[in-house]
Amino acid sequence: MNDRIGGNRRGAASTLQPYGKVLVQVGRWEEFVRTSGVGGVNLHKYYVPGSGIRLTNAEYELLLRELFTDAVAVGAIVLPAPYVSGDLLFKMASAEKIYRKQVQLSLKGRPETVAMFDSVHEHLGPGRRIASLSVTDAVGHIGRYVSTLVSKAAS
Repeated sequence: MNDRIGGNRRGAASTLQPYGKVLVQVGRWEEFVRTSGVGGVNLHKYYVPGSGIRLTNAEYELLLRELFTDAVAVGAIVLPAPYVSGDLLFKMASAEKIYRKQVQLSLKGRPETVAMFDSVHEHLGPGRRIASLSVTDAVGHIGRYVSTLVSKAAS
């Protein structure tokens, strides 16, 4: 875990979802943002310190991994056993200079099982604050995509 703005940014680890389904609770994300004091912090500076105004694809992948890990840690996305946050892979599917960014999500060890998250830049682009509705929406979208991946992997 990283210590950044305001101390340790991750809350207590969430419990595993016992029923083989992903549970998405964006209210937990909103509570974390509200109580941690990081809501007004710039998203890019928080997750990718030292980055420029425009993130590279590698920086977007890092931002997405860190955002997902935090969402799992605070219980906004609850994974079923045996999954952990490190089992989800983020790979930018758009060219570096493309404005409308897409990311491919897949499960480690299951590269054939993928989901696409469109318009990453619109949700997580420059100037976004952690408390912005677009970031909360992104957490919900990621949770639903992970749910789809877990369901596909189980079938």
